[in-house]
Amino acid sequence: MHRIIIAGGVLVAAAYGAVVAYMYATQDARVWPATVNATTPPPPEAGNYQRISLTMPDGTRLNGIVAPRRGLQPSPTLVVVFGGNAHDVGGLTLFLKTKVWPGAEVAVAGVAYRGYPIAANPENGGRSGGTPSQPAVLADAVVQVKALQALVKPSQTVLMGYSIGSAVATYVAAQPAVAPTLAGAILVTPFTSLTALAEDQYPWLPVHALMRSPMPTATWLQSGTVPLALFSTPDDGLIPPSHIALLKQAAGARVRMDARFPGSTHGTILDDTRMPRALQVALAGLLAAPVPQREGSLPRAPFPPTPGNAISKTNP
Repeated sequence: MHRIIIAGGVLVAAAYGAVVAYMYATQDARVWPATVNATTPPPPEAGNYQRISLTMPDGTRLNGIVAPRRGLQPSPTLVVVFGGNAHDVGGLTLFLKTKVWPGAEVAVAGVAYRGYPIAANPENGGRSGGTPSQPAVLADAVVQVKALQALVKPSQTVLMGYSIGSAVATYVAAQPAVAPTLAGAILVTPFTSLTALAEDQYPWLPVHALMRSPMPTATWLQSGTVPLALFSTPDDGLIPPSHIALLKQAAGARVRMDARFPGSTHGTILDDTRMPRALQVALAGLLAAPVPQREGSLPRAPFPPTPGNAISKTNP
């Protein structure tokens, strides 16, 4: 009997080890699937945008768009968008430009993560080069913001991230080389970290030891300085409401807007009919919010009350 128990324990341990090894080996396919819901090129009426290709320091070329096309001239405000891990960032960029900020006073730009497709920019096969990973995506994001600022020449820049893109935006906003140029960041369905989410989903795994892309949003928030607008839903279905509470605690007084969208889920919040107006209010508020003072900068009014890198360009 003793031998049977030992043999059974060995088999269980072996099976557990195999599962752990499998989860470790395949995690990138879940975190960075590099596939998106079926997308098609945008219709001609959405064509007022500029296709761009950014070359990263290692030579990887990333595809993106800037809308409107005239936004390549000096523009008052630039919104740089970071999509979810199953998003076509071009579609999100055009949605924001056509439905949220249609005026010429705002330019919206999005660049596809390494290995991700972007239907609005078929250059280089319609997909950014390279393979996504946390170090690569974060380094690329810093380069992208600087390159887009040089291209658009905005007077003010705001970052916007959805889901995993909220972690990317938070990281960029915490970088000393970029933060002084930012007016704020809009984080939609943010999480404290992917590690925390994975621990909730796989409590039987040694998640901390396995994660290659921990995306510690809360940690980056603590070292950031820019004003923030948080967008979430208590019915998310993926990110527990406790994450928002912890993020607010990490950011402190820098949270200038905390918008909740009950009834929406993680995957439908951007389609909520309340979203366009809320985003308009958030952007206006961030542009008016006080930011850490720099030499030669002017103080801003309080937030209003509310409920290198080569660039090649082609036209659509």
